[in-house]
Amino acid sequence: MNIQKKMKTLNQAIDAWQREYKEQGGRLFCGRGCSNCCTLYVRITGVEALHIAGQLTPEQSGKLKLHVDKMKLHAGGSASMTDFLHRARFKVGPCPFLDPDGACGIYQCRPFACRGMLSTRPAEWCGADFSLLHPLEKEAYRSGLDREVVAWPTHYVEATQYMAEAQEGDVVAWMTESWGFRLVGSLGYLVWLVRESEAMSDLSDMAGAAEFFAEKGREFPYLLTLDRGC
Repeated sequence: MNIQKKMKTLNQAIDAWQREYKEQGGRLFCGRGCSNCCTLYVRITGVEALHIAGQLTPEQSGKLKLHVDKMKLHAGGSASMTDFLHRARFKVGPCPFLDPDGACGIYQCRPFACRGMLSTRPAEWCGADFSLLHPLEKEAYRSGLDREVVAWPTHYVEATQYMAEAQEGDVVAWMTESWGFRLVGSLGYLVWLVRESEAMSDLSDMAGAAEFFAEKGREFPYLLTLDRGC
């Protein structure tokens, strides 16, 4: 699987969509250091995790370990997936791969999901806790969204998320055929596990890798899913 080629294909499609949207008068608010969306839960595939894990610096690896410890703590104490997602965003904190200035430290190898996330609203909305907003504030927010563009009821572009999901789907299908299982999970947790798994170091023992990740998925189901398929 040439993951870099898949990422390049997605970049080109998203760039073309952005040009057309801006030509039509649309505006996007994403930029370097605009990192509020980096507190969201990001799901990635095992192939993406392998790619990212191979690019990390020692400093990034150290920050990742601290992040994963917090993720496991809150995953174990969550009553539901909804509860966990709220905890992950507002208690675990932002992506461990952010630079001190708020820029993405793995920008060139960032996940499909991150590439497809484009905001039609200023950065403060990307960090808002909507559970705390007054109903009138929520209504004002929703009434100002372009429902032909956004993934309702969010302010993020729907088309580019679909593009990212399509590339992710291709990778998942490839994993099923080549590895014998589908592996997806939390960005930080899955990258960490890939680094920890001896079986994934050279892809020589995929059966062993499947057992390793299946066990981790049973321990923290909110963080990891392994499906052996048919």
